[in-house]
Amino acid sequence: MHVSLFSETSKPPVVFPLVPCGSGGSDTVTLGCLATGFTPSPLTFTWKLDNTALTDVITYPSMQKGSEYMGITQVRVRRADWDAKKQFQCVANNAAGESTGQVVKVVSPNITLYPVWDDKQVKLICTLSGYFPKTLTVEWLMDYQKLAGVQPTERSLQSAEGEETSYSLTSEIEPRMEKWIIGSHFTCKAVHNQTENKNKSCGLTLVSSAVPRNNPPPIHVETPSFKTVMTNPDVEATCFIHNVGDVMLTWLMDDREPLKDKVVQKTNATSTISTLTVASSVWRTLDILKLSPSVELVVVPGEESGRQRLLCSGWGFNPQIKWLSGSQQLSPLLSETSMDTNGRVAVTSQLTVPQKEWKTGKVFTCEVSDGSLNKINKHISVCSGKAPAKQTLFTHKSDKIKN
Repeated sequence: MHVSLFSETSKPPVVFPLVPCGSGGSDTVTLGCLATGFTPSPLTFTWKLDNTALTDVITYPSMQKGSEYMGITQVRVRRADWDAKKQFQCVANNAAGESTGQVVKVVSPNITLYPVWDDKQVKLICTLSGYFPKTLTVEWLMDYQKLAGVQPTERSLQSAEGEETSYSLTSEIEPRMEKWIIGSHFTCKAVHNQTENKNKSCGLTLVSSAVPRNNPPPIHVETPSFKTVMTNPDVEATCFIHNVGDVMLTWLMDDREPLKDKVVQKTNATSTISTLTVASSVWRTLDILKLSPSVELVVVPGEESGRQRLLCSGWGFNPQIKWLSGSQQLSPLLSETSMDTNGRVAVTSQLTVPQKEWKTGKVFTCEVSDGSLNKINKHISVCSGKAPAKQTLFTHKSDKIKN
């Protein structure tokens, strides 16, 4: 009886495509292909483009690693073909079999996540744009666990004919309002170009208790008319604000708070309404009426153990956010600005701090300034956890009645 040890120990190669780094400036691009885990050592590589064999190829001798071998090959291709996202094939073959790898220019998606209010419901929209190839899946998480009971709505688009090929996708969910209001973390996670040997993911997390980053809540303020002020003994000013969690509105009359019995605030599932009642004679002597909601400088829980995220938000007519540690100004990780239909601007800024530095108890300051406001400084440390802040949302300058 004849026994072949060769057939029992032989293994086919496993192929890993190697793509170039950097943009380069020449008319050609060098691609690579790595084959591992095979035995016996004789190995042949073949490169193809659209089933046409490529010839500008370099193949290096196989190298032994333990009882197995590893081989590397390179091919030089036209940059125009590479930039056009054409698909190149690398085929590795030995006595035990063959393995094929696809080499293609991968462009990762740009990802955004923002809330949109639709009457009584908030919608979260995740947009992934400019990616290639098309293979991409989206997963929603709540508090870093897979979100159950919510079916996303997805729409996929391809770039127009004649333009560089790329894809875009939007995924939209309507979370349960009770989860949104209590400050849950919602994450849009995308896995792009997933293959047997490669799994590249990216994601973005939105903290629902924070001021919405790209869509500040609608705010409407009504003040009494000139006729009402002149004819009625008392007048009312009313503010309507879409809820973003727990909201407490504070009226300031020439920088002084009115008596508590002059303000009535009502809150339902979608909005807060605050009504200020004052005597007409007082209103006529008023210089400035301000309305300030509570905003927060908060610690944001995250998945990265190495850094602590801090979030600061401010509203106004031209708010600017500055981060400080003592007298040293710090650079934020991310700052985003948006404007609502009433011309009010919302700014959200994120700062990341090394955990080692954060746990020493160092104090960090968020300074919010506006052309129409004084500077507001709020401080936070590992001891405080979060620091409530007030930010002026509305300013009304009264026209005094001169005798």
